[in-house]
Amino acid sequence: FIDMSAIFGSDASVRGPATHQVFVTGPVEAGARERLDGMLRQELSRWQVLNWDTAAIDSNALPAEAITQHEAHLRALRDVGVAGGGEVVLAGYLYTFEDRRGGDYGVESPASIAFELVLIQVSTGQLIWRKRYDEQQQPLSNNLMAIGRFFKRKGRWVAALEMARQAIDEMMPELRNALPY
Repeated sequence: FIDMSAIFGSDASVRGPATHQVFVTGPVEAGARERLDGMLRQELSRWQVLNWDTAAIDSNALPAEAITQHEAHLRALRDVGVAGGGEVVLAGYLYTFEDRRGGDYGVESPASIAFELVLIQVSTGQLIWRKRYDEQQQPLSNNLMAIGRFFKRKGRWVAALEMARQAIDEMMPELRNALPY
């Protein structure tokens, strides 16, 4: 994951470098990027048919235009894949990761996370899959469309890490289906 809030600051309206989707950056708690990386790597390690190289993309090593310009970013990701001998590159962008303040059944401030994952095919440099997750937990009375999540979470206010785990779990089947082999 690349911490976009560290690059652009909090409360900035930014476009995802690979997707052009708009996000508003927010606070990213210390260690959040590493925890998300770990979750994702753990999930991918279960896919025994694949050989995943888990080398991290160092956002500090990317040229500035590779973060702010779509085509330059896709080229930079492709170059990472070529250098590593890979067929695809999976990149994550973290915009917000703020834990709840409070407990399971009452909060001062709910958990909020925003990130996206993208999959680039190295041979073509094309974006072949993307998924966005952007949620600040709300009471059910504010959004009845979220009743499924409400029951999945057993009517509790969840921590940001639990919210991230659910998001990654939901994304994995789609990611697996998007693989070009």
